Amino acid sequence: MYSGYNVVKVYNGRNKAVSQFNTLNEGLFTCSRKSQFLSGLMQPIMGFIRKFKLCCSVYSTVQFL
Repeated sequence: MYSGYNVVKVYNGRNKAVSQFNTLNEGLFTCSRKSQFLSGLMQPIMGFIRKFKLCCSVYSTVQFL
């Protein structure tokens, strides 16, 4: 046991385990980058919607005066 993880040494299986780990790790990295990109876009988009809603409400208020 090493830092809470079981360490199992399998002979002639290391290369397969490393390649499987790298494949899963690349997929996780790709998903993480996409998630960060979309999270970064949310605040500006919500700001635009908020300002657009304010402009529409001001315009509709002025129109009825």
